[in-house]
Amino acid sequence: MRHFSKTPLVFVLALTLASKASVSAEFAQSTATEESYPDIVFDKGHHNYGIDESDHVIEQFLSDHGFTVRQDTGLITRRSLEGVDVFHTSNALAPENIDNWALPTPSAFTPDEIRVLLGWIREGGSLLVVIEHMPFGGSYHALATALGLDVSNGFAVDATLLSGYSPDIISSAGELLFHRREGSLSDHPILNGRMPFGTIDHLATNTGSAFRLPAQGLSLITFNSNVISLEPEISWVFDGDTPRVSVAGWSQAGVMELGKGRVAVLGDNFLISAPAYLEPPYVHDENNEAERGAYNHQFTLNLYRWLSNQGADSAIE
Repeated sequence: MRHFSKTPLVFVLALTLASKASVSAEFAQSTATEESYPDIVFDKGHHNYGIDESDHVIEQFLSDHGFTVRQDTGLITRRSLEGVDVFHTSNALAPENIDNWALPTPSAFTPDEIRVLLGWIREGGSLLVVIEHMPFGGSYHALATALGLDVSNGFAVDATLLSGYSPDIISSAGELLFHRREGSLSDHPILNGRMPFGTIDHLATNTGSAFRLPAQGLSLITFNSNVISLEPEISWVFDGDTPRVSVAGWSQAGVMELGKGRVAVLGDNFLISAPAYLEPPYVHDENNEAERGAYNHQFTLNLYRWLSNQGADSAIE
């Protein structure tokens, strides 16, 4: 996530990218049937920061592929979760941090909300949690701990790219690319798909966080030895004394089962907001995100299909 905007500045190119033609043809098709409309609810009740535009794109993307999408601006209760297949929460903040991205960073969720949410998952619900860079590691800490996660409250960056501590340098060092051939992507239906065009070759992230899963979890994206978590007291304020923690072997995307339900955790919203830049007509920007995130749209659909319990058929057909 960039410090200056959730959505990069882009301009439309009136061209077709031949290298993505076959993927795009499949991307335009939905596998949903008339009888299947999983209910996805987006959390808007916890001072969720800067996600209106990106979430709108994701919501439209999911609607186009057979999901029922709505928003919830209230607290999490048993009643609010009735009939919900997937509850999506990202960039939630405690009231104290709305305009003050500095330590301390208390929980965005009450103990009762966390208790209700975990009970709902165990009974068969699915949760998607997006925990971006500091202060969101703090605002999700209580929920993450209840799920068995260890979450950094920092910025996951490639230490070899740190030539200084300006926000631009940190942002660039956090633009990570994970390739299947390098072993940073795991073997899982979300990444494999069922058909060749459903297979994820690489995934891009854009300055997010790191976390460790419990023993029953599976890391979808795993950091190599170059990645550290920079953990400042004030978000986007760094210097040579900023604490740094090695997160080699930690995750930036992972899944697990809890009771009858499913949980997916992402350390960066770009993994699922990239469809904003990849749907025809193609778009381009100075960071070449359309190329870096070429498979993020397939990942997005595979992820939501897995969460809505559509099994291994979680690929665009």
